Amino acid sequence: MKNAEQQASFPIFAGMGLTPWRQHGVLSVPGGGATLEDFRTLSSADPMVQAYYAGAAAGGQRKRWQKAQAAEARFWRTWRQNTLYQHVSLYDFWLEVVAKTGGELASGRTLDVGCGPVSVLNFVRPKGLEPFGLDPLAEVYARENLIESRDDLQPMPIAGLPAEGMPFLDQSLDQVICFNVLDHVSDAPRVLAEIHRVLKPGGSLRLYVHTFAGWIKRFLFFDTPHTYHWDHEEFKALVEAGGFKVVHELMEPKTFDLPQTLLGKLTFFPYWVATKVAYTSYFKVERL
Repeated sequence: MKNAEQQASFPIFAGMGLTPWRQHGVLSVPGGGATLEDFRTLSSADPMVQAYYAGAAAGGQRKRWQKAQAAEARFWRTWRQNTLYQHVSLYDFWLEVVAKTGGELASGRTLDVGCGPVSVLNFVRPKGLEPFGLDPLAEVYARENLIESRDDLQPMPIAGLPAEGMPFLDQSLDQVICFNVLDHVSDAPRVLAEIHRVLKPGGSLRLYVHTFAGWIKRFLFFDTPHTYHWDHEEFKALVEAGGFKVVHELMEPKTFDLPQTLLGKLTFFPYWVATKVAYTSYFKVERL
């Protein structure tokens, strides 16, 4: 594995590979017409620029989102210390997810929404694919040296922005990836609307989220990392209402390689519960 050692300012673009995006001229400040050239470069050794995002959800949903973001940051700081993830091969994991969301990734300008520090595009990057990431915690990932990539790939650039306002021009992207993200955002319909805006007609969107048995959802108020709890059909309806056509879908029970001892089950009790009531829903959809 390779870690990206970086200095940071908030919010940021972090990583390598900004030149093609600058040349395409598709980057702009959310809510305005400025291009990447108007951003202030913070590091000559590694491309980082300061951006600005003013949009935010209001009230209780925003507070829940803030709690979810704090939970995400805690997870990524210590995830390799969790015995369930210590031996995970990120390359193999992402290959499996790509297969379950419709097969090989296409080439072209590709955005990973809510990419985290271990984006699929840092591990699975076909020839001709130009990667970019959005994540409001990008500053945390860069400052704390959490970004990982395959040894022969440079980490992609990541903008420290929420997905409710994306720094891209209309119909400028070929492909969008949104893995395990929409159930963590502050405004899922708005994120889907932004994805629809920036995708070219016929462009593909790949998604996976955790979905739940209908009866359990009312009891999931304690589930801080998730801002939404859908069942499979509810989530599918949300995506279709956002202007997308489903071309591939798969739902399977959530599984973990849990210890079989009583102590192990008690230690990882929330994960054991998830295997009884939670699913992973995978989709590939096209922009109408």
